[in-house]
Amino acid sequence: MEVFLNEELTSEAKKDIRYAYLRECGITDKLNDIFKKLLQAGVRPDNPLDFIREELGDKPIPTETFENMEHELDDAHREIRRLRSILKELGVNNPDEQFHDAEAGPDEFDNVASEFNNSLTITEINDDHTGGQHTQQTS
Repeated sequence: MEVFLNEELTSEAKKDIRYAYLRECGITDKLNDIFKKLLQAGVRPDNPLDFIREELGDKPIPTETFENMEHELDDAHREIRRLRSILKELGVNNPDEQFHDAEAGPDEFDNVASEFNNSLTITEINDDHTGGQHTQQTS
């Protein structure tokens, strides 16, 4: 890699080094095979770049699959909104800050779940003592 950065080499020497690198990694052989297939095909593809991508193993996502994934994402967003409204009804303020910590490990999530279950238990006990009337608690 240091050789690539050496400014003392001529541009021709740099090209030779880069080509040798591609050849050593098998890239030139693979691309040559793909080009041969492309040019020898009985029916040439409408989009040669798509053909090359597929030959390299990059299968495009079918439109139907992509649309299904978009619908699943929309459903997930609706479910998140529904769950947030439930948390809000239960008196949980800022559920994103409280329950969404990218750095939190499994123990942290267990603690949050335990706190949440405890708050439900306290609400249930209050329901038993107040005859079903809900009282809002503040933390």
